Amino acid sequence: MFGTNFRKCREFKGVTQLLVSERTGIAQPTIARYEKNDSTPSVDVAQRLAQAIGVSLDLIMQDDVNDKEISLMVVLEQIRSTIKSKGLTLGKIETLSVIANIIEKGV
Repeated sequence: MFGTNFRKCREFKGVTQLLVSERTGIAQPTIARYEKNDSTPSVDVAQRLAQAIGVSLDLIMQDDVNDKEISLMVVLEQIRSTIKSKGLTLGKIETLSVIANIIEKGV
């Protein structure tokens, strides 16, 4: 589960295994083993991997998600992150929230 979802999220975000390796200090072959589900990272390592591609560990740990659901959840996380970091006005937040809910229901 972790490996497959991590790979889907990483590819959706356009991040290479090499870049993840550089960001985390984890060897690229180790990352490849995680993605093939040949090995399972510790919680600490899994968190570092998630941060390296800019998604939450909760997203990666979801059960039974398809490619469309992964991509929509990544986009929703990006929207929510932007709302928090930009200090948007209530009106803009409500508009973005409506858009996020529409996207989420479309899954």
